[in-house]
Amino acid sequence: MKITYYPTKGWKKENREKHGISTEAINTLNNIIREDFSHLKSVLIVKNGSIVYEKYLKGYSENSLHETACIFKSFLSAVIGTAFQNNLIRSIETKVVDIFPNDIPGNIDKNFYKITLKHLLTKTSGIQWPPKDYRFPEDEHYNDIRLPFSLKIKDEPGKVFEYKPDPQILFYIIEKLSGVDFTSYADKNLFSPLGIKDYLWNTNFYEDDCLLMKTRDIAKLGYLYLNHGLWENHQIISPEYIQESTSGHIHANFPENNPYGYLWWITNIEGHNVFYAAGFGGQGLYVIPDLQLIFVITSNMDKPHAENKMLVKEFVKMITPDDKKVSTRDVCRRNRIKLTREEQNKLINDIQLFFRDERNEEIGIIAAEAVMEFFLENLGAFIYNKSLDETKIWFSKRMEDIEIDFDILYK
Repeated sequence: MKITYYPTKGWKKENREKHGISTEAINTLNNIIREDFSHLKSVLIVKNGSIVYEKYLKGYSENSLHETACIFKSFLSAVIGTAFQNNLIRSIETKVVDIFPNDIPGNIDKNFYKITLKHLLTKTSGIQWPPKDYRFPEDEHYNDIRLPFSLKIKDEPGKVFEYKPDPQILFYIIEKLSGVDFTSYADKNLFSPLGIKDYLWNTNFYEDDCLLMKTRDIAKLGYLYLNHGLWENHQIISPEYIQESTSGHIHANFPENNPYGYLWWITNIEGHNVFYAAGFGGQGLYVIPDLQLIFVITSNMDKPHAENKMLVKEFVKMITPDDKKVSTRDVCRRNRIKLTREEQNKLINDIQLFFRDERNEEIGIIAAEAVMEFFLENLGAFIYNKSLDETKIWFSKRMEDIEIDFDILYK
């Protein structure tokens, strides 16, 4: 698709049917949100560069700042991309210690010399970060590179994904290489070119809140990546970095259990390749390149709300022509567990009854289906393989019994 405009000053809105979005699809989406997603704060859908759906709830508006949770990490990845474009960083394999040659303590873990930028971007540094509630001694309450340099390495760098604060080191790297504080650098090289003015980014390691941003501005990052790092006439991030960032480099576990790029998650929704940023509470920025679709969700922070991803899936199904819909809808793609529609309906009904009777919660069909798919994807293979192991033991014992029975028959 040839880009004819950029939403630097504001997104355009066009007739949604021009972009293949029917009134029926929008009405269905509204019903789903009303019945199953009362915890949402905002939903924004951009198709072909135009807003085709925008909804704010709980008193929020297009001018409200939302806590993005770990969506900030994908913005951080973009900032690193600008540092490559500006020649502050030359290689993804640059070692962290080489950036801070004068700050290396004498007692540093020697495995730190192996950690590269790529390890930080893929959360595979192997650093043994302290627990969230750990209290540092007053004289070690650092908010700079001395903090990670004081820690131990428990895993070989590049081998094990772990959802720990590796990206925090990237804040210190940008400040070291640019000579200015991180937010000043990010504002000049990423946010200002995109027309993002009203936001708050707290990079303090000891604070929970991080990036606060408007829903429409969150979508701009997706648009930048859809356009291969080009904005107006300015190549903010190279296409090569965009490609590398949104390709899977390791299969990650908690919390998304999907391939992981450079602080971006990678998945497939209804047959479409997707890269996305996700945060606690179901905050999400989903980018589907072949549909030229950007889907932003902000949500309550009271629980994980993993079911929010189902909203994206349902919308994609609604706008996909029947002859192009994935034929394996009733198959858990990762574990190939086949369920008939009747079996699915029974499981969904059982889940709804469980939440009602055991948790005193009423959940709708979409939320129940999300719970079902979560367990199929994350526990299905384990239970299946466990059953095979026990069956193999049973058959082995039975074969031993048969052999004994045959021996008895000999004269």
